[in-house]
Amino acid sequence: MVYLSEYGGVKKVGFYGCFCELGSILGLFFGVTVSLVIKYFLSEEMFYVWGWRFAFLFSIIIAFVTYKLRKIMPESAVFLKQKKSKQGGTNILHQLLPYKWEFMQAIGISVHAGVCFWVVMTYVVTYYTKVLNYSYADVFIIDFIGILFAAVALLIAGKLSEKIQIKQIIMAALIGFIALTYLINVEVIAVHRIQEVAVLHWIMCFFVGMYLSLMPAQLALLFPAHVRYTGLALAYNLALAIFGGTSPIIITYLISSKTTLFAPGIVVTISAFISLVALLFVDSSKDINR
Repeated sequence: MVYLSEYGGVKKVGFYGCFCELGSILGLFFGVTVSLVIKYFLSEEMFYVWGWRFAFLFSIIIAFVTYKLRKIMPESAVFLKQKKSKQGGTNILHQLLPYKWEFMQAIGISVHAGVCFWVVMTYVVTYYTKVLNYSYADVFIIDFIGILFAAVALLIAGKLSEKIQIKQIIMAALIGFIALTYLINVEVIAVHRIQEVAVLHWIMCFFVGMYLSLMPAQLALLFPAHVRYTGLALAYNLALAIFGGTSPIIITYLISSKTTLFAPGIVVTISAFISLVALLFVDSSKDINR
């Protein structure tokens, strides 16, 4: 996130930063593609017993290519300038203490990242098949196309950030989540045609792409260069572990205990509200070169 955002400079920080989450979205895309290919050659029973492990073999190749790429990629000008100034130190907590407010903002903004990604892009496969009883084949296709919608939205939002303020685009996406997620969840349960479910799901995927696109750049902009890596990494991963990691568990509990079938919509809406509140207090005048 930091590397790509810094490479974008002041004008293209959002566009360059969006490629970080594009990697995550394309990772889902290729994951689904590989799964479909493997399922084509294996029976459904063989796939779920041991065939799914074949997909992990491809990750070895990806890890090797990533390692080689990082070895030859130069550091950003912002990082080199900070390194030359010898600003910073080894005491992480001491370095972050003056930026505790920015750290809390980063956690708040990251809350929705974990929830919307894991719920809308991954958990819904279980929701559609186990709760709403649609076939795996239909849901796989819906999910596959939904990933493409998210990728397109991600690139559009990244490009728009060159003309429109990053904070404003993220706010628009969050307001969209708050206004539509629960209503879409209600409609998904009410309709009885897979085609309508697909369209509603793709709308949500588009909002996911919009939000995730500029979230990395916004997080990077919160911190100055000498604490940017540490501040962003700690805040983002804490939020994903606490909120993103537990959201499917909470949703599953609410559904299995027969509390509500609208749990996905409720959880995603709450997370969007938390991130919107955090974003409202962000100073949008900061730039990536500080």
